Amino acid sequence: MREASGESRWTRSEPRVILVLQILFPQVAMNFPFRGLHWSPFVLLLFVSACEKPKRQITSENQAAAAEKAAASELVAPVTAPMVAPSTPPAFKESTAEDRNRPSSLPEPEPELSVAMEGKRIVVTGALRSKIQVERILEALSREFPQHEVESSLVVDYERMGVGWGNRVADEFLVPFLQRVTNAKVAYLDAVVTLEGEAKNPGEVKMISEMAVIVFSGSTTQDLKNHLKVSVTAKP
Repeated sequence: MREASGESRWTRSEPRVILVLQILFPQVAMNFPFRGLHWSPFVLLLFVSACEKPKRQITSENQAAAAEKAAASELVAPVTAPMVAPSTPPAFKESTAEDRNRPSSLPEPEPELSVAMEGKRIVVTGALRSKIQVERILEALSREFPQHEVESSLVVDYERMGVGWGNRVADEFLVPFLQRVTNAKVAYLDAVVTLEGEAKNPGEVKMISEMAVIVFSGSTTQDLKNHLKVSVTAKP
């Protein structure tokens, strides 16, 4: 009876098919002539399968690319830093008693000066750091004692400790000392000043001693030894 009326169950399902297509594929449904199509369910199935196939294909391609990438990463050898042998620490050397007693730096040696009147000769020996001081001492002795021969072995040694008294010792002490004292000798050795000879009177001995203290004063001078004697021929 339903077939006689010209409507089949496929025909009655057409509105529902069209509705599903409009929901899933609105643009395709609007342009497709659904009217008069009696095989709408088959058409729906065809659209659904046609639209799902690219998604599956894309998914398969993505999986294949990921598998190839993983295989390539396994083939690449990891980069490692070169092996470096550990450095050997220097051997420890135990300090000895000699090393502990040895000074960290050797001090500069003291200057040396010796001037002695021996008859007609003036003997000068020693070592000073300043070339100007050496020249000044020899020049003053040659100028003030022209009748005497100045024999000098006084040298310049730059390793010696510098002293300030070397600038004034010639004119302020050596010249008056050699003029007043017989067999006069003055020496600066190991930071000690030593006076020898014969003076005319006790007052002169004291005066020469005070002159030596003033002229040789400085941070290096430690002591003064006065061995001057009063001349026997001197009148009281």
